[in-house]
Parts: sequence; C-alpha cells; structure tokens
Amino acid sequence: MSFSPPIPQNKERAKRLFSAWLKGMLARHKIKAILLGQQSGFTQNDIYRWTSGRSLPSILGLYAIVSALSELTGIDQGKLHKDIYNALESKS
Repeated sequence: MSFSPPIPQNKERAKRLFSAWLKGMLARHKIKAILLGQQSGFTQNDIYRWTSGRSLPSILGLYAIVSALSELTGIDQGKLHKDIYNALESKS
C-alpha cells in the first residue's frame, strides 16, 4: 500500500496534531514510550520529542512507528496510516 500523509502547511500544527495522535495511541493501548522505541528502533528521547510536539518523524520513521504499533496493538498497518492521515487533516 502506498501512502503519503498530508503535511499541513504549518509545521507547528503538524507537530501538534501528530503528537496528539501518538500520545492517544500510546495511552489507549497502554504502551510505554520505551517499548515503542525498542520495537521501532528509536530511542525513548525520539519518542518523547514526537509526543511532546517538538519534532516530527521522517517518512521512514513514520513507517517504522506504524509497523511497531501494528505489532504491539494488532491494528492493521493500513488502518494506522489512515488514522494518521485523518489526524493530520483534523480541523483542530
């Protein structure tokens, strides 16, 4: 499946929206940042920067996060990509 998430015009807005989505996923599924980091190949600091809205993952990083979250939650990768797409399209 080819997927390219929309990038809001405002990078700060994109950081905020992605941060809210990722924090929500981790909270709903009771996943600790360190576990997501281990599963995806990123450090706990990387995960913190994303959940705090300080930065965004690269497109390859996003794929690694989706793959790890899919393994940890059992949610299909395609659904996770759509969820991210919808989060970035949010009017908030």
